[in-house]
Amino acid sequence: MMDTKKAIRTVLLAKRAGISDKERPALDGALCRQIEAHPFFRDADAVLLYFPMRGEPDLTPLLSLLDAREIPVYLPRCEGDKMRFLLYTGKAALEKDRFGILAPAGCAPESCPTEHTLCVLPGLAADQSGTRLGYGGGFYDRFLPHFKGKLLFPLYHQMVCDTLPREECDFLIPKSSIITEKGVLENAQMDTRTPQL
Repeated sequence: MMDTKKAIRTVLLAKRAGISDKERPALDGALCRQIEAHPFFRDADAVLLYFPMRGEPDLTPLLSLLDAREIPVYLPRCEGDKMRFLLYTGKAALEKDRFGILAPAGCAPESCPTEHTLCVLPGLAADQSGTRLGYGGGFYDRFLPHFKGKLLFPLYHQMVCDTLPREECDFLIPKSSIITEKGVLENAQMDTRTPQL
């Protein structure tokens, strides 16, 4: 299973990296607009977000919208095998964590999620059943079972597959939480295929 996931991850990382620099800004803008219009975003009392890496959609325009609404934003910081969400106060205050990912300093205030808190998930791909393919660390799979708020998993439409391998420890994402530049997965007409290895 792990070898299969690793092989699919390699294929999909290459696929996402193949999106042209000309096409990417339009996709990112459309995805940000879909998130901005979603009730989970509009009603959030706080947002757990992330800075893009490895060709992930750039959602940083949402930061100014949340700042204007005085909605606090928290970013993940990985420490050991655990992940904490710490208050974002500006890019200048970020430092690289052990994976080289920009994160707030370890002493920053930690989030206290409520049922109205929105967690925007990073990741590589999803399938029609809600299986999420991340990068193999399992941080979100360990975090999400204890999270009581709302979820959105933004992806480029072409990164939604028919099926992906799923392990028992993988957290299943509701189809209503998977969102692309074309809208929420359960409402969108998908034309996708399982990655061919």
